[in-house]
Amino acid sequence: MPRRVSGHQIKGNRAYTVEELAEALGVSQQTVRQWIKRGLNVLDERRPLLILGADAKTFLANRMSDQRCTLKF
Repeated sequence: MPRRVSGHQIKGNRAYTVEELAEALGVSQQTVRQWIKRGLNVLDERRPLLILGADAKTFLANRMSDQRCTLKF
């Protein structure tokens, strides 16, 4: 079962590298790279990849809402 990651540890007006974002969220760097492949926005394609905190928060919020389902009674 996948772990739920919350974006509360991320500052919205800061740019993070893959390593910094992974450390802030407590996930691996490979997880962040997979998120980038799945649609997490990066500032540009040059190295090091920089991710805006606001984009990361939006991505995680959308990811959380996609995992939720309503119970039918």
